[in-house]
Amino acid sequence: MSRAWLRIEALGRALFDGVDVGEGVRRRVDLGVLLHCEDERPLRGLAALVDWRCSGALSGLLRSGFCTGEPGESVLLPGRRDLPAERWLLFGMGRQDALDPARAKALAERAVACALRLRPRDVLLALPGGNEERELAEAMLSAIVAAHEAALRELEVEPHEAVAPDEADPGDAHDDDAHDDDAHDDDAHDDEAASDPHASADASASVDSAFAAALRDEGPHDDDDDRPEPDRRGVAAAHDAPPEGGPTVAHAGADEGASTPASADDGAPHAGSSSADARSHAAARPRPCPLWLVADGRHAGRLRRFIEGPPRAAEE
Repeated sequence: MSRAWLRIEALGRALFDGVDVGEGVRRRVDLGVLLHCEDERPLRGLAALVDWRCSGALSGLLRSGFCTGEPGESVLLPGRRDLPAERWLLFGMGRQDALDPARAKALAERAVACALRLRPRDVLLALPGGNEERELAEAMLSAIVAAHEAALRELEVEPHEAVAPDEADPGDAHDDDAHDDDAHDDDAHDDEAASDPHASADASASVDSAFAAALRDEGPHDDDDDRPEPDRRGVAAAHDAPPEGGPTVAHAGADEGASTPASADDGAPHAGSSSADARSHAAARPRPCPLWLVADGRHAGRLRRFIEGPPRAAEE
C-alpha cells in the first residue's frame, strides 16, 4: 500500500522546479528533508544544491555551530519560493565512517517519523549525498518504506465522501417565521436582521467550515507557486516532541524573503458551525502523505526496482 504513495526522484537541477507528479508536470512539496552527515563538508547531493541556491546559508549554519549533523539532530528551516519545498528539515546522520547499514536504517526510520510528526501535505526526502555504497542506500530505502507503511497503517485510506452542509436548518426557518410574526412590519424585521451580528457570523462560519472541508478533500495543488505568501506572525512549531532520548527540533531564523508556512489547522469545527459541519468533520479521514525519495543517479534506477519488486513473467 505504501509503495503507491512513494516515488524515486533522481537528483538533478530539475528538482528546483519541484517533484515530478506525472505527464511532465512538476510542483513544490510541503516539506523537504535533507539527510546529511556530521563530517560532510562541503555538503553534497540535494543539500548542496539547496545551499547553493541559498547563497551558502546552510553552510553558514554548520560553521556557526547552530547545527552539526550529529545522529538524530533535527533542525526545521523555512523555505523560499525558488526552492522545491515550502519548509526544510535538516536531519543528522552522524559521521560517515560510523554509518553502517544497521545504523543508517535506524536513523532513516527516525527521520521519517520526525517528518511525519510535522503533519506535512507531502514530503521530499533526500538521501545523504556522495554515498558510494549500495548497501547503505538500500538499507535506508527499506527503513523509509517500512516507516511509511507503518504510518499508513494508522490511517484509513479508503476513498470517502464528505457530508455536505445542509442548505437550511428547519429549526432556523421556524425561528425566522416566529420572529416575523412578532415584528410589526416586514421593513422593521429586515432592518433588525441586517443589524444582527450573530446571524452573519453563523453564515460566515458555515461557509468557512464548508470551504475548509473542500480543501481537505481536494488534495495536493498543482499551482502551489501561485499561492500568496503565508503570514509568518505568530507561527508556532507544528510538531510534537521527538522520540524518547532524541534531540529537540530547533528552528533557525528566516532570511529576508523566506517564508514560513502557517501551522496546519487542527481540524476543529469553527464556532457557530452547523451540526452538518460537525458530521462532515467527524466523517473526514486523514489522507496518506505522498513521499518522493531523492537519490543519486547511480542509485535511482536500482531503488526504483527495489520499490517495484522483481519482474513478473509476461502473461500469455
